[in-house]
Amino acid sequence: MTNHYCDIKNSDCILIMGSNAAEHHPIAFKWILRAKEKGARVIHVDPRYTRTSARCDYHVPYNDIAVLQSEINNAILASADLNGHVSVSVANNKIVFEADGEFSIQSGADIGINENEKSVSKVTTGDKSQLIAIFDQLIADLEADDTGGIGSALARIDNQFYNVNAIIAEIGVKMNRVELTSNRILDDTLNLRDLLSKNEDADIAEVVMNLKMQEYVYQASLSGGAKIIQPSLVDFLR
Repeated sequence: MTNHYCDIKNSDCILIMGSNAAEHHPIAFKWILRAKEKGARVIHVDPRYTRTSARCDYHVPYNDIAVLQSEINNAILASADLNGHVSVSVANNKIVFEADGEFSIQSGADIGINENEKSVSKVTTGDKSQLIAIFDQLIADLEADDTGGIGSALARIDNQFYNVNAIIAEIGVKMNRVELTSNRILDDTLNLRDLLSKNEDADIAEVVMNLKMQEYVYQASLSGGAKIIQPSLVDFLR
């Protein structure tokens, strides 16, 4: 339940996996029920039939790992870029991805195994990256006065220059994503502080006014009691 309650309330479809929200998260589940009242479909994935299952539209009586594997496999089969290049399996109750090369799961974000021979990060013999190996070879060619090797190294350095620019662009995209996430977290923090302030903060003027009113009521009570029980000469003789 990491989403904001406003997101849950305005959702069209809610998927609950690995949680008995009705019993373990009753406050959050209240907003799920409000979304359901507005027409949202609520799906509960759990091998058990719990109170959450009873309040949802659909109950899927399977393990969440198995359902996730099935959904990911369907997504891979439907993708021309991933089908045949990525496989998904389950080992030790964990989903394992295997890829035969680099693949993209989102615009501007490439992840996976880079098998490109021209990659700057390609590791070669001696635990050196491709770029460092090119410079080592260039130094050797310069020392040997090998003009052919020097020309080849310069051409390879030009290719690596484009690869470096591509990696810089990729890092820039990831930094933008991190910045957007950070801004969203900051906005959520401010919203939570505002809600906390509305629930817990006190209005000093109102508190002082209430205190004075209670003080006046207390003084009036003492004064009324003193007038009702007035001392007499008999009290002093005792």
